[in-house]
Amino acid sequence: MYCEAVLSAAHADPKQSRLHGRASSSRPRLDLAEAQECCCCFPLSLGMVLLGVIDLARLGLVVAYAIDGIIVYQQTDYVRYPDAIYSHLMVPHAREVAEGFLWPSAILSGIKIVIWLMVLLTICCEFANPLRLLLLFLPIDWIHTIIFAAQNVNFAQELCQVDLRVFAHSGHVGVRRNYLANLPPGPLLLDSRGVPDVCISFELQEIAVACADCIGTTLLTICIGYIGYSRLRSWFRGDGAIRNGLDRGTYRV
Repeated sequence: MYCEAVLSAAHADPKQSRLHGRASSSRPRLDLAEAQECCCCFPLSLGMVLLGVIDLARLGLVVAYAIDGIIVYQQTDYVRYPDAIYSHLMVPHAREVAEGFLWPSAILSGIKIVIWLMVLLTICCEFANPLRLLLLFLPIDWIHTIIFAAQNVNFAQELCQVDLRVFAHSGHVGVRRNYLANLPPGPLLLDSRGVPDVCISFELQEIAVACADCIGTTLLTICIGYIGYSRLRSWFRGDGAIRNGLDRGTYRV
């Protein structure tokens, strides 16, 4: 309520619109909807930095999961790695499917990490192109997150059984495989299809993780798009510290 009251009061005077007297544009409705502050607490640039740190943490986990899976599952290829300890532990079709969604995940997440680093390193200099590139990449990352979640959940039981065989040979746990280190002693309980109960529990865990990742990515995409577009608009109106200083210097000259 306090933030709404401040915004309403600020917009009552066109010369003092927003929270800190930002100049109005030719689109008053967009001015009203656009954020001057992130959560009414942080400036836009600081808000972008905080969103970037959160997204980079998520992307780092995705990259670690993808690379770990690629390294392990590639070593099950007895044609390329006949002497690997994991050879013959995974059927070729399952390996091709796993690599088919792990490689895009690692590549796209790595690209977004690079873009975020460019944004974080240049936002104080008011460089618009890295931020523009990030905004254009947002829908690609959001769509890929949904596709990856669906494929990962769909093959969770099969990949879990491969991970069990890998763990039995080498004791490798890997990222998001903490349940392997806590397996009960003795033979595993199987359902009527011969699938270990631990893999069914793992599938439920992956469903929960996938839903949380999709929801979190959706919220991050909306917030980054909202705050990022607002930051771009403010720069091009000369509200940034650098552009504002240049405009004033040009005016004085």
